Amino acid sequence: MKCKTILFIVTLFFMSHARSQEFSIIPKPVEISVQKGSFTLTRESSLQFDTSNSEISRIAEFFNEYLNTVYGFNLRENAEGKPIHFKIMSQLNLGDEGYLLKVGPKSIVITASKPNGLFYG
Repeated sequence: MKCKTILFIVTLFFMSHARSQEFSIIPKPVEISVQKGSFTLTRESSLQFDTSNSEISRIAEFFNEYLNTVYGFNLRENAEGKPIHFKIMSQLNLGDEGYLLKVGPKSIVITASKPNGLFYG
């Protein structure tokens, strides 16, 4: 009986630990939905954005400069490759700094209502 109790407690510990997985994202998201899969950022990835929008272009340029500083490479803009999309959709009503971040095995999509949200995404 004592062995079963210990086994039960250990099982509960590991199950609760797996469910309480923390993510190092600042600012902390209001909601996270974890799915299977991952996206690997490589030199073959690309940035996809509306070049006619100067605010989106500035944010994409900042992101590319950051990648160059940290990883030593830039991503091609609006080219072939696994894309990272930057989108502003004002009708989403996410507030000034809100954003949606969707990561899949073939792409990343960052969508915001305002440029500040896109920057934080």
